[in-house]
Amino acid sequence: MSTINERTLEDIVRELAAVERQHAELAGAIEEGRQAVMEAYQAANREEYEAIEELAGRVQELRQLVRELALDAAERTGEKKPAPGITVRTVTRLRYREADAIAWATEQARLNGLELEDLLAVRKRPVEKMLRAVRPQFVEMEEERQVTFASNLAEMYLGGGE
Repeated sequence: MSTINERTLEDIVRELAAVERQHAELAGAIEEGRQAVMEAYQAANREEYEAIEELAGRVQELRQLVRELALDAAERTGEKKPAPGITVRTVTRLRYREADAIAWATEQARLNGLELEDLLAVRKRPVEKMLRAVRPQFVEMEEERQVTFASNLAEMYLGGGE
């Protein structure tokens, strides 16, 4: 192999171009092969893919029904856990114009010697923590009820796996 002194810059660039071309061609061939295998797999398992789509839709429908029924039960009975694995909780949403929050945060940073970056929209958590505590006039607090699902509903209701 020749040393860098014996080769010209153009020779090295030519070699680089050739290696890059080989790399791109091989990567393209691998991607084509991967696509072909995936397409063949999907075609061979079309029924399973269709079944998954149907089941995903049914899961969404049932989750929405459970949400509605759980919220209704919680409203009627005050029970926060209307069924095993289902919890109804109340979260407080803050509603405000971002420009008002930035102006407020800028003033708070100036008055309290805080870093303005910690109070701006890029980092909403610190801002909203302060907004909840201080409750300036431009912020509306809105409570919203949410239903949460245990991650192990199948285990809870149907027992262990296969």
